[in-house]
Amino acid sequence: MLIAGVAALALVALAGGQLANGERCADPPGLYGEPPAGWSYTPQPATDNSGDDVRVARRAGTKTVAYLIAVPVQDQDGETLDAYLAQAADTTVTNEGEINGRDVVRAAPGEGGRVVAGLKACHVVQVLSADPRVAEELARAVF
Repeated sequence: MLIAGVAALALVALAGGQLANGERCADPPGLYGEPPAGWSYTPQPATDNSGDDVRVARRAGTKTVAYLIAVPVQDQDGETLDAYLAQAADTTVTNEGEINGRDVVRAAPGEGGRVVAGLKACHVVQVLSADPRVAEELARAVF
């Protein structure tokens, strides 16, 4: 699986502004919204005690798989986020943009694929897929 927290540090400055604009904290699975037509989200058991929520997104009738990861943002000073970013040394931020009015960062991990990450409801939410088009499709539904 691609590394969680790839774009966390680039997004930390956005957290306060989004919460100040009336967004309330939310917890998974509601954090992700409804899957797009033909997709389902299944919880993935955590392999550590990080508190991260991981969902596997599957497209019906195909072998297409992606991951949704929500990392709680409790530390606005960045200490928690720095730990995630340190795991993502082999990653390139390809661009910063918006999806449905929400700031996102798109990154290309060293292993390939695409990560689309943004702050949402007191979490860094990441959509990861080996297929960049899949990551974009799911990110449009999540954000």
